[in-house]
Amino acid sequence: MDLTHDPEDDDAFAAISAQLVKQFERSSGGKDLGWVADQLLQFKHSYLDGDLGQWTAADLSEVLFELYPRKVVLEPGDEEEVLAGTAAFLRFLDARGLLTGEDGEELAALVEQAGDKFLTAMRDERRWGPGKRLFGGAAAAGVDLNDQKQLDAYVRGVNALPHAAREALLGPSPAMPRRALPPVVLPPREELMAAAQSSVLLGWVRGLVEHVGKGLALTDKGNLKLADGKALVTALGTDDPVDEIIGEQTFATRSTEELPDVDLTFRLAVAAGFLAVDGRRAVPTDAARMPADDPLEAVLALWQALVEDIGPMQHRWAKDPYGFGWYAEFVDARLTEWHLQMYGEPAGLDLADAAAETWSHLLDDFDLDDEEPTKLELHRGLVVSGIVDALGRLEQLGVVWLDELPDDRRAEVAGTAHLTPLGTWVVQRVAAPAMPAPVAGALADLDAAELLRRAVDLAEDLARLEVRNWVARRGDGGPEALVAALPSASEAARGVAFSVLLDLGQAAVQAVEPLQDHPELAAFRTVLRVDALAATEAEMVAADPEQWIRLLGAVLELRGLHAVTVWAGTAAGESGLLAVLDAAWRVRLPQTGAVLDALASATSDKAVAKAARKAAYKLRSAR
Repeated sequence: MDLTHDPEDDDAFAAISAQLVKQFERSSGGKDLGWVADQLLQFKHSYLDGDLGQWTAADLSEVLFELYPRKVVLEPGDEEEVLAGTAAFLRFLDARGLLTGEDGEELAALVEQAGDKFLTAMRDERRWGPGKRLFGGAAAAGVDLNDQKQLDAYVRGVNALPHAAREALLGPSPAMPRRALPPVVLPPREELMAAAQSSVLLGWVRGLVEHVGKGLALTDKGNLKLADGKALVTALGTDDPVDEIIGEQTFATRSTEELPDVDLTFRLAVAAGFLAVDGRRAVPTDAARMPADDPLEAVLALWQALVEDIGPMQHRWAKDPYGFGWYAEFVDARLTEWHLQMYGEPAGLDLADAAAETWSHLLDDFDLDDEEPTKLELHRGLVVSGIVDALGRLEQLGVVWLDELPDDRRAEVAGTAHLTPLGTWVVQRVAAPAMPAPVAGALADLDAAELLRRAVDLAEDLARLEVRNWVARRGDGGPEALVAALPSASEAARGVAFSVLLDLGQAAVQAVEPLQDHPELAAFRTVLRVDALAATEAEMVAADPEQWIRLLGAVLELRGLHAVTVWAGTAAGESGLLAVLDAAWRVRLPQTGAVLDALASATSDKAVAKAARKAAYKLRSAR
């Protein structure tokens, strides 16, 4: 049987899968276990590599300990059948020569040994995905899972819940794609609280909650009444046009849906759980005091409501009789990825690049080949302005700031979007349950020696950020305080500290002066002075082979392999590089071999490479 097919061809997969499951059920080990084989093949097709015959230990680990616990609801006792069926299916494939990847019997044995771990994973509710939680909640609420009408009614009720209540039922939002985020430094809580207090959208929501009081009548459609909407335009200070006059004609406002700022404020307050709709009334909830009492958590709730529930562009085009907002859901779906791109990135998000990428994806996903060029250009302009408008809503929330925007945003876009410190806090809070999102600052109050001892136990990027934050917290005296601890620090700690000092450049030049005569650290001082353009050329010349090794060892550690080739000749001075290499192998320092190997592998000068290899060979022979 041929299992090869295009992984994108669902029909081909369905045909092969059905035939394979049928054959397995007829085999000696497959009786009554075809449903397990069917699930395995579905997982392979939808979540793994699509190669139905290739199975590895890593594939099985993901299926049994990630996909099954997250997605599958099993009846009591079915766990044993999953393990038995998986092992039998692997042996079935192996016996028919269909299994590739790893040894079939070894894989089957691994599955059979995984019983306790599989049972533990299936019962760990932290692993359950939203779909599995939804069905579990429905069953607990007495819903007949075989009755589609009952199930649909239950789902509508869950979707209508405020974000916090829905998350409590379904678990943390999967909005953030899994990845490791760079470490960041967060401001003190009081600074974040002050930033949240100044949020425009939070201020509007706070004003709306006050206006609602103990309850407020709504229209038959569940909107704010027009009189309340007009009053809120004034009370909140929104930019909504009321009874707009264009030329000599007055366009009467007929619904609060025509007041986008007020309407969005109302939708946000409900989605964030500060207000609830009870029949034809808006009423405060138990969380109604949050916008006033805890603005920081309120901003987080509003971000989740705006990005994950409402969507700024989908709200903008909620009334769209002409179809101009056809792209709205797509742009809103990109917001999470853009937040991650801005996170920990000083350069921010290039809006022109984001617009070009978005338009390219839209052309791929929608059939627009037959559209007139002028019409396409019109819609491209709508998409471009829509991206800026969507990010503009996040700027009103206080989590994004837009820089260098052009005056005319209708067709072209320029400038950048950045996360504010408040926005970085929000993304870290949302992302942390789903992915590594380290925060620096835990070592900020230690003395310099303890800082360096603790920093080397961290991941390299987090260690550097911890040290950088420590120095920044101490103002002008930070570099000097760090340098004072270097002579007694470990080699690894010195490397972390000097990488931070190099980034400081001129600000660290004076701080490293006490290291001028230190036998091990003077070379690092020289590299920093050269990097900061504070050194003379003579400082780059080594006095002897030992100093040459120390200097290039510092260059290798701080600036990498190819920097060694740039420094090597100058550091050799008048003696010449080949002569220094001929003597360098006699230098008994830990870094000698690394320096020689670096030159041998990275230089483009064949004579130098040969001399470096010869010196490295002599060094190893002497040892």
